[in-house]
Amino acid sequence: MKHIAFYIANINGAAGTERCVSMISARLVEDYQVSIISFNEGLNPFFSIDSRIKLFSLEGEKIKKHKTLPIVKRLLKLQKMQRFDCIIVVDICIFLPIAIMKLFTRIKTIAWEHFNCSIKRDKIGELSRKLAVHYADKLVVLGKRDLSNYKKRFPKLRKIECIYNPIAFEVVNAFDVKNKHIIAVGRLEMQKGFDLLIEAWKIVEPHCRDWKLFIYGEGTMRESLQQKIDDFNLSHVFLSGFSENIQAEMKKSGIFVLSSRYEGFVLVLLEAQAFGLPIVSFDCREGPAEIVDDGINGFLVEPENVEQLAQKMIELINDDSLRIFFSENSQKDLYRFNIDGIIKQWRKMLNEVLIEN
Repeated sequence: MKHIAFYIANINGAAGTERCVSMISARLVEDYQVSIISFNEGLNPFFSIDSRIKLFSLEGEKIKKHKTLPIVKRLLKLQKMQRFDCIIVVDICIFLPIAIMKLFTRIKTIAWEHFNCSIKRDKIGELSRKLAVHYADKLVVLGKRDLSNYKKRFPKLRKIECIYNPIAFEVVNAFDVKNKHIIAVGRLEMQKGFDLLIEAWKIVEPHCRDWKLFIYGEGTMRESLQQKIDDFNLSHVFLSGFSENIQAEMKKSGIFVLSSRYEGFVLVLLEAQAFGLPIVSFDCREGPAEIVDDGINGFLVEPENVEQLAQKMIELINDDSLRIFFSENSQKDLYRFNIDGIIKQWRKMLNEVLIEN
């Protein structure tokens, strides 16, 4: 049985990337020996990991300044012990040590882009991207638009394909038009744009006094976001922290809003649609437009346009029939993200990559 390993920053995390790895690895373990290698920590996953999957940590957190060569040495030592046939690099920006490792082994590699081609990385991240484009046996992107962008940016790139991330929740429309909660979910970091959402809510709140905005997640911007809420004297927006049962919070809500400055594949939008929630989202690069059908199951708003975001929230709040219409159409395309079909794509790709060994 072939041995495949997912190489990830830290499988202990509680975001969409870690959830996706846990889901896909749990299905692939039926056909392959599967391991998960974390750059940092990684021995106490937040999401459930199949008991047949081995967990390894390179303990990168103990290496001063996270230097690359000590990580390469640890990878080579682990490779000698475990004999991986293929390493799937979860997020293209950490491909560098795997690229160096390939100089000393015949291991196959798959680079799995979890953001998009347009995002500017730091110097190491950009180097990792270029190495992945040239030396990975396959590059996987999360959307058709990003597939096109990669092909335009790297015209000689051939070994690339699009595989969507799977939806994590059971598809059950739980929408209730009487629910007057707006929900937003994500890390409290600049990428997620919650500062922009709070600015938009400053416009919304005076017109919609019986509605409340709940932002679920934790991060380094909690204090500054709370300060913005206090400065604007907003009484109906709440930083609700991390929820271990976001499904229950979705079921209480009447609208989902996405305020990100950029995304890769927005798994949380699928989760919102699975519960039948109408959506208001910035049309940021690169994911929302592949999930939200503007005017059919949600609104796509010009990126970082705070006034337009507020206007669309107000429009949806004030129109019960529109919310119902969006909800009725929320699940029309979710078949594309069914895990059974996605796992078939992964198996096919892995077999193609591994057969070359």
